[in-house]
Amino acid sequence: MPSTSWPRLVPRLVPRLALTLATTGLVLAVAAALLPPPPASAARATALKLSSTAADFRSGEEVFLRVEARRGGRAIAKVKIRVLSRTGNGSWREVARKTTGSGGTVVVSDRPSRTTTYRAVTVERKVRSRSVKVARTTRARTLAQRQEALAQVTGRARGAAVTTRRLGSQVVYQRHARAVVAQVGSSTWLVRGRMLKAYLRKGGVEGRLGAPVVDMRCGLLEGACVQRFQNGAIYLNNKARKKVAVAYGRTKATPILAAALSQRGYREPTYRGSKYGKWVGSKQPWCGIFLAWASHASGSGDAIPRAKSFPAMISKVRARGQVRSAPKVGRIAFIGSTPHHAVLILAVRQNTIVTLEGNVGTRGGAGHPRGVRKLVRPLSSVKFYAEPRL
Repeated sequence: MPSTSWPRLVPRLVPRLALTLATTGLVLAVAAALLPPPPASAARATALKLSSTAADFRSGEEVFLRVEARRGGRAIAKVKIRVLSRTGNGSWREVARKTTGSGGTVVVSDRPSRTTTYRAVTVERKVRSRSVKVARTTRARTLAQRQEALAQVTGRARGAAVTTRRLGSQVVYQRHARAVVAQVGSSTWLVRGRMLKAYLRKGGVEGRLGAPVVDMRCGLLEGACVQRFQNGAIYLNNKARKKVAVAYGRTKATPILAAALSQRGYREPTYRGSKYGKWVGSKQPWCGIFLAWASHASGSGDAIPRAKSFPAMISKVRARGQVRSAPKVGRIAFIGSTPHHAVLILAVRQNTIVTLEGNVGTRGGAGHPRGVRKLVRPLSSVKFYAEPRL
């Protein structure tokens, strides 16, 4: 086209181009008006922040994790949170499920046994925090170090620290608004919450139980908690017949005894229809199953082997080398020349043992209904004993 044509075409093209652009703009404006507004969550997304009171822990110590939910810089209440943990490259497991309070935060405790990684997620799994790793250590933990790390948990100190000697060990302890903190040797332990109330009722550090030797452990079967002390254990279970159960003894098996004692007075609703049998999936006689349940309920795991039948339990005990020849508090006694019954030993007397046992009648016989009862049996009735594997 000759260049001389452009001056004539420009006046005709400009109005058309302007009309096209105006029409396009109008269409886009109408479309934008018809579309729904973006959700508020898209403009201000929820964020989770996870932190720990300490970067490491000694075996037996609780780890405290704080989760904070914020949106647009503001704390958000009533956010349902799951705290998860894993060791190594293993699968994530749920530690706790809680809801943030008015300050947008929630605190969760765990008692890990190995170096553990934690993270927080919303229940819907739409938001998650960065992971936090807490390493296991063997270094000493003084009273002052633990008090400083757990100041938000324990509250203010009440009075000065006390140095005393309890059950063969030097103990330095201090009472706080919400806890007792006690150093035994190179370790320092915490007693808090509902456990603190039960502990103080028994005299605290100066009482029969003595000083703590581990922190409290919660999240057990039926939502229970347990803690071991120099001379016994306290077991808390709101679903048990005895909500606060105490067992005494200088053995690591006292948490098992305390969990078992919490069940004293339980009766099976139907013949061989006990909750212990349901737990293991069996309608067999449940004396041994009850002992295994107490082991798991106390956080002691398979210290007393879990089996669906009594013969299978005996086989596991023998195979694991747990058989012993003498009675001792916390051991299992197998009754009968050909053993047909198993009981836990609460106390040893000259010619008898005080026992706690399941699947027995009112006076220890085969009558019905059967339940969990405390009895006295002659030593002559015992074939052999077994030590829980702790």
